[in-house]
Amino acid sequence: MRTVAHNGMGLRVALGAGAVLWLVLAFASAWKKSIVIDEAPHIGCGLAILAHGDYRMNPEHPPLMKVLAALPVYLFDRPDMRVQWTGEDGLGYAVSHWVEPRQTEWGHYLIFRTEGGGQGRLRLARVMPILIGLLGGVFAFLWGREWSGTPWGGAAAAMLLLFYPEYLGHARYVTLDVPTLVACGAISWAAWCWWRRPDGRRGAAFVLACAVGSQVKLPVATFAAVTVFVLFALSFISGGRVRWWKPVVLGVATLAAGVLAAWAGAGFRFAAVPAGAEVRTPIPYIWQEKPEQHGLEVLIGFAHRHRLLPEATLATFSHVQSFEARETYFMGRMQKTGSLAYFFVTILLKTPLVWLAGWGALLATGALFAARGRRRATAGWRFQRGVILLVPFLVLFGLTVLSRVNLGHRHILALYFPLQVVLGAQAVRWLRKPAAVPFAKDGRRLGAAAVLAMAPLVALLAFPHYATYFNAILRTPYGASPYLGDSNIDWGQDLILVREELERRGITEYNLAVFAGCEPAVYGLETSKWLLPGYPFVLGGLQAVPLDRGLPTVVSMYALKDAVYYYPEYFSRDPDVLLNSMAIYLPEAGD
Repeated sequence: MRTVAHNGMGLRVALGAGAVLWLVLAFASAWKKSIVIDEAPHIGCGLAILAHGDYRMNPEHPPLMKVLAALPVYLFDRPDMRVQWTGEDGLGYAVSHWVEPRQTEWGHYLIFRTEGGGQGRLRLARVMPILIGLLGGVFAFLWGREWSGTPWGGAAAAMLLLFYPEYLGHARYVTLDVPTLVACGAISWAAWCWWRRPDGRRGAAFVLACAVGSQVKLPVATFAAVTVFVLFALSFISGGRVRWWKPVVLGVATLAAGVLAAWAGAGFRFAAVPAGAEVRTPIPYIWQEKPEQHGLEVLIGFAHRHRLLPEATLATFSHVQSFEARETYFMGRMQKTGSLAYFFVTILLKTPLVWLAGWGALLATGALFAARGRRRATAGWRFQRGVILLVPFLVLFGLTVLSRVNLGHRHILALYFPLQVVLGAQAVRWLRKPAAVPFAKDGRRLGAAAVLAMAPLVALLAFPHYATYFNAILRTPYGASPYLGDSNIDWGQDLILVREELERRGITEYNLAVFAGCEPAVYGLETSKWLLPGYPFVLGGLQAVPLDRGLPTVVSMYALKDAVYYYPEYFSRDPDVLLNSMAIYLPEAGD
């Protein structure tokens, strides 16, 4: 009994210490990062819904996470949410970003340009995403404990997921990639609980997880549908334990709950704009009547005419087509149709090498197990558990690859949930299993120990630059910039860092070219030497001027390719100062 109690206490201490360390790293690094491209529209959307019940801002995604992130801002540091007022001259005025609507400018206006705005307001909005990110560790723990048969396997799975730098990095931002992973993890665990004992209570938990998850991001609804299909397929090999009609009933209930969740998310109102609103510009991406329609347009049109779903949800479905012919950067060139190899390359470059080796060992072990136990495989719990955990995530990954949306490794973060769960659980098994040779010569145990030890170590070494993590193959965003772009290397998050470096060096005038979701001036980067004409990924209407070679030049990694286009000779050399996703070129002698 003492041994059991001691082990239980050790587990609680390890889990508590891991959670505290993760929260410290998440909050401390979030405080050091400037606003990233997607945050302004998400926060602005959440505030528009809370204050005005208006869903026109950022209709590309369901509202749940945006409302949750904006709630602390709305409660404790609410900006001036007036969109119309009368001036001293008696004339009526309106916020132009609201009227049009322009979602990024609207969010930027609320965060930085209203009274009391600034980085503090952004930090408030990042609190809920961080807490939801921690919740992902809970579901990883539950699955890891189940997979390994020991709570230590759950602890290992949770730590491997939480301390993966990309997960930790994107958990700090008001974006939807980590919440998507968390929602899929919840659905996956609820599905397994139902499969073990398919009763009404567990069925209700699964339906609720799917309904809530569908309001996070559209891929979660796809994941839920695939999971139901997997349960239906497994019912035919369960030996009659789970009859085929039970997953069918579960699927119907899930669909009904998803529709109800869509209406609840829209405030049980069809129109995206509340009745009587003074500003009624059309919601972006909403389906419009056209002479010729095909595919998804037909279904959206039918739902719109018969009011089967609210306008906000239909706008989300319509947005799917906006990714067609969207230019992305990969392997040194811009391309309109993404590459099928893209995410395999990002996995290779943005995963710690020891974990890649661990996944390779898992594949070899799985192949050996399949060869030895082929006859019994489909009948056992282990096989069914593996299918429920792995297949929906792999299908979601496959669909993301086929979509060719090459906009950042973050879009496949959900794949890391089952991979880290299985790796963590198996590593604990390898550590606990008696070895025929001493531990020092047991490569399997040494490898398992290395896999687990690297989790907090990688996170500590990468602090605070998690979302731009690269392994030893390329090491830095600058090393990766010839091959990858977007959030992989630069999302506008290091404006604070470069401002502090400029202040330290006493530099007050400089050339500037940055990829940013804000006006650089809100972070103290005020300059008349903007380099890139017509650059769409910065706010403030900056007018380009010729490069002043007598001044330092500040350029961010994703903007570097554009700067090279205009000034190839100047940027042919390496930067003098590298600040993660930012670089400074000091004037050369003679300039």
